[in-house]
Amino acid sequence: MKRTYKSALSIILTLCMILGFFPGGIGVTTRAAEGATYLDTDGETRSAENVTAVTSSNTAWNTGWYVANGALTIGNRVNVSGDVHLILADGANLTASKGINVTGDNSLTIYAQSTGDEMGKLSATGDEYAAGIGGGERETGGTITVNGGAITANGGFGGAGIGGGYRGAGGTVTVTGGTVTATSVDSGAGIGAGAGGGSATITLSWTDKDNDSITASSYDGSVTFEKYFVIENTDTILT
Repeated sequence: MKRTYKSALSIILTLCMILGFFPGGIGVTTRAAEGATYLDTDGETRSAENVTAVTSSNTAWNTGWYVANGALTIGNRVNVSGDVHLILADGANLTASKGINVTGDNSLTIYAQSTGDEMGKLSATGDEYAAGIGGGERETGGTITVNGGAITANGGFGGAGIGGGYRGAGGTVTVTGGTVTATSVDSGAGIGAGAGGGSATITLSWTDKDNDSITASSYDGSVTFEKYFVIENTDTILT
């Protein structure tokens, strides 16, 4: 019996040692979800297939669909390559501590699953000289579209909240829904180009007139309003 006990104990210890080499256990590969719903630009519910769940360690988002669930923090800057679609699931609270890099021909489109209190949240803060969502230092922002979600984007020194990094143009920024708050620490635009970066193409709209809003410290670029906006606490209408 003693030998059996020692043998069993040895097996248990060996398994523990093996598992110890793999953070979170053996199953560390990011797995694709079966699918996820999202609201399109008309507020209609659609479904995406082959959706990859966002994890705190996955900082390379390549062409495809991703979904953020629950509370999640990514400590390093995320790099977007290709055509990336991000769904913020109801109740999600995704924090990108060093922002999300979207430059050149790359694109990021963000969706929610609903409006109101349960709408998923994304907070992105640019690393030094980088946009919260967009380019790094001297990088032009790519194509960034917000169709939904509660988005807070803060630029690093000279970087836009959404758009270009320090001395980078703003690229193309489109907002069609959700609540967006975008600020820059110093001289960059809330939405648009980074400090000294030139211009941007900005299109602003909304889907849910009772809940959608856009708050930006400033705009730097060519701004088109696809629907009317009312400046908060005033009677001023922007068209």
